[in-house]
Amino acid sequence: GRLWLAPGFLGLEWSRAWPGYHGRGVYNLQNAWRLDRLLGEARARGILLELALWQHGPFTRAYDSQWTDNPYNAANGGPIADPATAPRDPAVRAGFRDLLRYLAARYGADPNLFGWTMWIECDSVAKSGLANWHAAMAAHLRSLDPGRHPISAEFITATGEADVWALPGIDYTQLAGYVSGEQVQTFLARAATLQPFAKPALIEEYGGKSNAGGVRWTAHLIHDGLWTGWFMRLAGTPLAWYWQVVFDQGLERHYRRFAAFIAGADLRGTAWTHRFVPIKGDGTLRALV
Repeated sequence: GRLWLAPGFLGLEWSRAWPGYHGRGVYNLQNAWRLDRLLGEARARGILLELALWQHGPFTRAYDSQWTDNPYNAANGGPIADPATAPRDPAVRAGFRDLLRYLAARYGADPNLFGWTMWIECDSVAKSGLANWHAAMAAHLRSLDPGRHPISAEFITATGEADVWALPGIDYTQLAGYVSGEQVQTFLARAATLQPFAKPALIEEYGGKSNAGGVRWTAHLIHDGLWTGWFMRLAGTPLAWYWQVVFDQGLERHYRRFAAFIAGADLRGTAWTHRFVPIKGDGTLRALV
């Protein structure tokens, strides 16, 4: 599973106007405690959690914008007037490095921390300088993290940024698998774009359209993603974005069935090939085998 350290839930650094926060450089210990508890609950259930450390909203004026409340905003006494300059501004970088030091010290030894995603949809914040930012921040986090957890990034673009994926400090790749008019097989083509980097790949968001859709249709695709992902060159099961649909519609049964099916399977050391074959008696349907 993946958790975001977002202002509305689990964030550590944000505007004093929001309950529990104390501005730039002073951390929200209520949320730090909540994250302690979540990792503890994950430990009790055998679940690994990835932490997403920053996301696009606080540092963009575009969609999901929270820039007006950001303590790094010059209008709030912060160091920058333009959120797009955040990845290259020295004062912002210094604040980010301090936060990484705290996170690594508090959570870096936790056995149920799977890895770190440095920034969610970072290319909606800035269109340049992302490789430099990720190289510097990943190296800093690596030097502090006692567990040496894998590090990744996340993009709004379909394939991500090749210069970031190629960095030696980025250990696995990710992409979103939303569909619009197609079916989950479109994941196959998208995931193939990550193969040249020779790193583990994950579909870190999927399930219907990025702007939602009908509940029944979305539930159907959440089911299909589990099984289609089995036929892809992925390091794990695709992560459903609309997790509330899973709970509301009782779709956890699909996860139980899939987990039972793959229990004990070891995919290492086998040259797997997959192809589409027509279904006899129906010229419109194909099976993925």
